[in-house]
Amino acid sequence: MEYNQLDPLLRASGFPSGDENDPQTGYSPYPGNINQLIFKLKPYFEALLRTNGAMPEFVNPKYADDAKTVFKKPTRLECMMQDFPTVLSGDNAKRVGFTSIPADLCFSPVKNATSDGIALQANGTAPGVAASGEADQYGAIRKIMRSIGCNVQDAPLAEFSGISVVPGPEIVLKPSFVVCPAEYKAKFPNPSNIKISAKSSLIVEGDVIIESLDLDGALVIKCEEGASGVLRDVVVTNKGWEKDVNISDTDPEYIRIRGYRMNKTETKTIVFKKDGSIEGYAPKVENVTVEAAVVESEPVKESSVEEEENEMCAPEVENVTVEVAVVESEPLQESSVEEEVNEMCPPSSSNKTETQTPVTEDTVHSKSPKVDTSDTVPVALDLSRPNTPEAVTRQSESTCCIVS
Repeated sequence: MEYNQLDPLLRASGFPSGDENDPQTGYSPYPGNINQLIFKLKPYFEALLRTNGAMPEFVNPKYADDAKTVFKKPTRLECMMQDFPTVLSGDNAKRVGFTSIPADLCFSPVKNATSDGIALQANGTAPGVAASGEADQYGAIRKIMRSIGCNVQDAPLAEFSGISVVPGPEIVLKPSFVVCPAEYKAKFPNPSNIKISAKSSLIVEGDVIIESLDLDGALVIKCEEGASGVLRDVVVTNKGWEKDVNISDTDPEYIRIRGYRMNKTETKTIVFKKDGSIEGYAPKVENVTVEAAVVESEPVKESSVEEEENEMCAPEVENVTVEVAVVESEPLQESSVEEEVNEMCPPSSSNKTETQTPVTEDTVHSKSPKVDTSDTVPVALDLSRPNTPEAVTRQSESTCCIVS
């Protein structure tokens, strides 16, 4: 409902004082209207078809005197968009509602001259000037950040051209970084690690996540288009930005209506670039701790070492069958024994002449290879040469054949 209609309605409904401020809070008990409306298109279209777009009209004259006999300026015929619910019908009319939130989070107009703002503020009303509008914008962001757990301080009250405001810290979070309060938690995932002092200034734009920040000064964070980044363990301490209230009539208008100029004494700038490089910030490499497990071992036995060596050296043999056949042999002939010995131990290829010793039964036994009768398996068993001692062993009185 328009403010000029609320007061007459209350007076005609049994409230003789009309729209009077609550003595405890100092504010009207009825929420204000900032004319930010959301319409669903289907019922809106249906209402247009039924009404042909015709809305109730009214006049809202502005008077120059308390007796309301002199117009302050010419009046006009108006229709209010907030009257749209009055033309709805049926179930659509039942679905009309509103959401009320603190004014410092959603409404701080810049519409008044500085002189008018001074008078309004003296009467306990928001001044609605450039200095208050800018300060309230910074204050809204601080309030949202504190609501999720960030440690953001407030600067003491300051006065600019007669307007008293909380000037900082100045925090500007651009739409490329965050749009609405629901996105703040994703951009500040560890809010308890965010600390911003009262004198600080912070500007953030782009696809950045700030995990931990200790700011006491001025910091500007940027991301090139297509780039992204994560900030952690960032500590910034510098002289920052200062407000200079020494302005004159020769200064630009936006400086004069605000009441100060900003002197950017010292600024830290971090830029995440599209090629993956970062300007002004070197991410810390996290220490990787490797834990080694210590296992107590049993004392090594001497026999176990020997067994392990045999296991490493012994070839893998599956299903070894050893058959020993004892065959009665005929008496050995001297020539045959000599031939066998020569095959097992071939003579040297040198041209030296050696004295031939007659072969007797004793010499045959002395030259016969020694047979290993233990149960251990040979380390390397070469069966490709049938005349090797490992494959065939002949003795003078009997023949023993080992087949693997």
